[in-house]
Amino acid sequence: TGFSDMSRSMRVYAYSLLCQFREVLDRTLLLFDSGHVPAVFLSCRSLFEMAAHAYYTKKWATDHLKKKNYYEAWKFMLGINQGSRYMKQKYQKLPPIELVEGPHIGKVINGFNEYFKEHGDNEAREKYSFLSEFCHPNSFAFTNHIDFTEKKDDVVVMFAKPSPNICIQVLPDAWFSSWPLLSSLNELLDRKSVV
Repeated sequence: TGFSDMSRSMRVYAYSLLCQFREVLDRTLLLFDSGHVPAVFLSCRSLFEMAAHAYYTKKWATDHLKKKNYYEAWKFMLGINQGSRYMKQKYQKLPPIELVEGPHIGKVINGFNEYFKEHGDNEAREKYSFLSEFCHPNSFAFTNHIDFTEKKDDVVVMFAKPSPNICIQVLPDAWFSSWPLLSSLNELLDRKSVV
């Protein structure tokens, strides 16, 4: 496997990820405009994951290519483009195809810490944990549905649709994800940066 095959593999990844990011970002804004707050949180976490994945892929693919280790680069991109932990665990092997596993999101997020190094050693992990808190069935998600109203000597608790105002906590991360994703994909596709 040579550089031209790798170049095609990287283009498939970059264009596919860019299309997915564009669609999720577009739908995130529609969800926000429609007041679908819980879905906005899920979408913002997904956008952050895609940015981290682009950075991780750029870092390792370009590292292999700079060392002219095309076989390792090919194996890495195979896991990136076709890897599925679910398929690998469920079927092990589907002759004649050897199933591969892609990188776990925890490893990808940990690698993304490099991008934020000026803000601390664990900034990406902290941002991702914060985004995840709104997506899991716990107090961050639940309290968004509770409206406390004080009446004379009592407090009335009502369960309501969350206010879109709370999206300000996660929308900056969605917006911020655009830059590392685009710059990572640009560097991945820039032949000068890998040879």
